[in-house]
Amino acid sequence: MALRTSNLFTILALVSFVSLCGCGQQQSDMNSTYGTRSGSSIGSVNGTWVLSDMFQEAGYYTSTAKRLSPRILRSDVIVWAPDTFHGPTRETRVYFEDWLTEQDGRTLIYIGRDYDASIDYWEQMQSQATTTDKADFLRQKALARQSYDQRRNLMPEKQDVDWFEIVRDQPQTTARTLQGPWATGVVAEDADIMIRSKYNFPESKENQNVNKWSDDFVLSEVLLKSGKHNIVTRLEDDYMDSRIIVVNNGSFLLNMPLVNPEHRVLAGKLIEECGYGSSVAFLESGEDVQIVHSEDNASGNSGWEWLTVWPLNVSGLHFALLMIVLCFALFPYFGRPRTLPEEPTSDFKKHIDALGQLLEITQDYDYAQLRVKQYQQMTKTETVYRRGRSKNG
Repeated sequence: MALRTSNLFTILALVSFVSLCGCGQQQSDMNSTYGTRSGSSIGSVNGTWVLSDMFQEAGYYTSTAKRLSPRILRSDVIVWAPDTFHGPTRETRVYFEDWLTEQDGRTLIYIGRDYDASIDYWEQMQSQATTTDKADFLRQKALARQSYDQRRNLMPEKQDVDWFEIVRDQPQTTARTLQGPWATGVVAEDADIMIRSKYNFPESKENQNVNKWSDDFVLSEVLLKSGKHNIVTRLEDDYMDSRIIVVNNGSFLLNMPLVNPEHRVLAGKLIEECGYGSSVAFLESGEDVQIVHSEDNASGNSGWEWLTVWPLNVSGLHFALLMIVLCFALFPYFGRPRTLPEEPTSDFKKHIDALGQLLEITQDYDYAQLRVKQYQQMTKTETVYRRGRSKNG
């Protein structure tokens, strides 16, 4: 899959980034919503729109879901970048494991939260700004870092979530060396992968503590690492051909980081790792994931959800706009309808106009001239007769 040299991916990533960096110096002009690909947050620096477009280019049908439901569970791949510094709950893990073991070839991609692209955004804006703007960008970067640190400090020092263990208090570092199968073809010096948390994984079922680690999905292979830090890890079950791919954070998979060509190479390897699936769903969630056991359209839907599904979200909106313009063109009624007054039938001029229109419809010039002459003769005779009577009188 030639994702590294794809001009389409480069343009899409650059357009996404430039549209965010174009103008404005206030933080309200920069969308930093985490882990979303649809709606008003499609251009977020922390979004997943560019990654979803790469999946589409690879032949996948993409969709968005806000909760776990039978509709999303029909997908072959689920990409989940939750907006929370806590690991997935036990209920959510069991739900995903049931889905993975139900059918071979399924993939869950879990992207950790310990990264915020808005900090890098303001840092880049500061480096490119004029002297008068640098102070404002420095303040915006400080506010973004403060908001990020406040949420991160609520994260426990250690979290055991069956699939892995998260260790928080690690020095922030940038991965300057890369190891593992995915490191091939990637220039580590040009990449910009940030690492803050450390992920530990059970190496085998025999060595794992059953009260601590999952009984099904255990470490299969570390696909990408930097020193002692696992960046991308694959977990597998011994009896099923399904997998969980755990990504340390989104510093190379979110919208803004994917402007970097080396990050797009890694994103291409992630897509290849998913196998030959046909559909991928992007799950958008915050602290909790809502789980429903009925179809999405059973309740609570407005009927317009089709406008958020590719490619209907593009063609459908254009078609709706065209129909609105067509309605204005065909039915140009403005204001409340009213009944117009009836035209009087005693106006002789209207009868002459009507007769002229009828003669014009015949397209026979001689016949029309004949009828006019006959009319003139009749009116002339009638005038002489009336005048004669008047004189005799």
